[in-house]
Amino acid sequence: MFFLKPGMLFAAACAVLMGCHQPIAGKAVEYREPARQQDLRNTRQVSAGYDATWTGLIDHVARPSFTIDAFEKESGLLTLRFGETDIARFVDCGIWLVNGRSQPYAGRTDQGLRLNGRMNIRVQERAAGYTDVRIDSLYVLRNDSGSVWQFTTNDRSVLDVGNPATGTVPRRTCQSSHEAERRILTGIEAVAETR
Repeated sequence: MFFLKPGMLFAAACAVLMGCHQPIAGKAVEYREPARQQDLRNTRQVSAGYDATWTGLIDHVARPSFTIDAFEKESGLLTLRFGETDIARFVDCGIWLVNGRSQPYAGRTDQGLRLNGRMNIRVQERAAGYTDVRIDSLYVLRNDSGSVWQFTTNDRSVLDVGNPATGTVPRRTCQSSHEAERRILTGIEAVAETR
């Protein structure tokens, strides 16, 4: 005759009941994926000429959050890098709950997460006194176990991770928090107000 041990009985009950999580070394652990973000418009029309917009944009991005990789004023292309620090500010990978206490999954230092955020900004004068600005971002997020999430501003990446915590779903979802894009778009609007 086969008998279930108390721990096996609990695990079987968890498999049947949704939302149940299994204790791990005395801790209850749960992962919750991020809610889908509303799409962010990646273009703005600035009420300023090309030179004023370009100069204001360069001044705005020359701050600690961004690193300028390349710029060509003649072609209107500016390339930025971001996210080497404070990863949880720029990506949303859901919530990690331990004993009811939550923290951003992207903020877990035990995962060895590394973010390589890249942004191309295209500046084009449309008419006298009006300039269009377009932002295209790419996020590449890696962890120590070799998982790689790759997504753009309005997309998300879903991966099955190796060795998920017992009792948690194996999938981890990551997406842009839109923070990097908002900082640039806010700066662009400020350029228009001061010109």
